[in-house]
Amino acid sequence: MIWTPESTRYCLLSFAAWEKEESDHYVKGEIPLSGLFNWSLALKGERAFPRTREAVSKYNLIHVNITANNLNIVPQLNDIVDRQQTKLMYNVDYAIEMWYPSFKFPAHFLRELDKADYIFAVEEEMAYILSRLLKRKIACIPHPCATHILKPMMKTGHDARRAEIGVSVHAYEKNYLLPMLAFRMAGLTNTKWQSTMIGHVDNPTEMAHEYTNVLTHINFPDLMKHVAEMYAMLESYTLHSYGRLTIECAALAIPVVGADCVSSQRVLYPDLTTGVNQISKQAELLKKLVEDQQFYTECAQKAFDLVDRYSFESCSDLMFQFLNTEQ
Repeated sequence: MIWTPESTRYCLLSFAAWEKEESDHYVKGEIPLSGLFNWSLALKGERAFPRTREAVSKYNLIHVNITANNLNIVPQLNDIVDRQQTKLMYNVDYAIEMWYPSFKFPAHFLRELDKADYIFAVEEEMAYILSRLLKRKIACIPHPCATHILKPMMKTGHDARRAEIGVSVHAYEKNYLLPMLAFRMAGLTNTKWQSTMIGHVDNPTEMAHEYTNVLTHINFPDLMKHVAEMYAMLESYTLHSYGRLTIECAALAIPVVGADCVSSQRVLYPDLTTGVNQISKQAELLKKLVEDQQFYTECAQKAFDLVDRYSFESCSDLMFQFLNTEQ
């Protein structure tokens, strides 16, 4: 079979009601939550949770993001899916540093994962590790981002943005201190510059006293509207990731300082990329972005020019290329 947009009847296995709510943003012309959830939009398919042979027969490609909570669904799918008619595609987007304790029994995790017709990873290191462990080709395909909706939101002109630098934190990593130390080292505290902690912050009071503002989990379109008016972003991630927020910032032409463990950081912001936890270097780069307008503009423009490699169209093209070379 040759996979094409016309021949593919795609389903992203989806469990939670909030995921459908995120899809509804796109139907309304708003920004959908970036990442995994956009595959059903990029491939013009559906999000559903088919539980019977009749239900799965509607699709010829079922996509499952493998997590600790749904690994047990793999044998159930094998019971109801006719593999001659419907192919199974799995991906893992947990950072490799988080595989434990998420997958406490690696033999079981790898055995179940290996039952897929197609497997892909969202960043290079994971793809390499899985290919060695499973002894099969594992593609590296980033999740798509709605760059076509984000790009028109870009603010132009030096005065179009607030004197505000976002600090992206992650509740499951809890790296709240080091970004603030970089902000302090850059000499940006007790000045006009504001620091705003964003992300899925489970406890908004933790380290809140060190930041000017703390944004807890808010409506995604509203978050992007706020981020679009920021001057720059500091990404605190120290784990292997493809870097969803980094891509969103690039579509808004906002410079991001971050570590080389983030795949999209290396691609989009090579001049703003440091080693993991190199906060002194990150402080220097933040200071340079504030003081050197030409450097700021060059970094922002380079990322903006490259960001469509993560668009719906580009990621869809990568996916079909992968599917058709894995026959």
